[in-house]
Amino acid sequence: MLRNFFLLLCVFCALSTLSAQRSKTDLSNKSTTKTETPAPDRAKRDALTFGMSVIEAYFRRDCDYVWSKFGTTVMSFESGQIFNVTPDLKTEFCNENPLRTDIRVSFALYQENYNQTVLSSAEMLAQSPQAYQQLQMQAGDYFFNGSQRKSSTSTSVFRASDAARFIIRKSGTSWVIIAI
Repeated sequence: MLRNFFLLLCVFCALSTLSAQRSKTDLSNKSTTKTETPAPDRAKRDALTFGMSVIEAYFRRDCDYVWSKFGTTVMSFESGQIFNVTPDLKTEFCNENPLRTDIRVSFALYQENYNQTVLSSAEMLAQSPQAYQQLQMQAGDYFFNGSQRKSSTSTSVFRASDAARFIIRKSGTSWVIIAI
């Protein structure tokens, strides 16, 4: 079941990556002015910090940390199915290592070879309205994408790069992963 979940997630992420690349190209061709207020900028920085802490935990092989960042339910990007976060699902999740095992990988190698992007729910709606609706994003949600290599020659560190893409939401004072 989890393998199907990740397979579906990979397909969605590939499509969203293409869409994001097109949007990024379109945006770079336009002159823009800064219109965001400091609060959204701070929230985006916090979302980026949270996302990077999850990615770093993969390299520490700290599944307990990653798992603790899931909400009480988590939605599959691909199927839209909502899973209750249970001990059995944790076992399945922790048995699936998203990192390549055929080469030596590290968080430093990841940082050298990957870009990270954080999109607010409004930006996600503008760039990918179908994904926004399917994922039932709300104001205050963020899409963290830490799976885009800097270039086609960058070293790939993931077997399953979909683990580096997720929707996060503030729950009280903490961020939680609500979709992956």
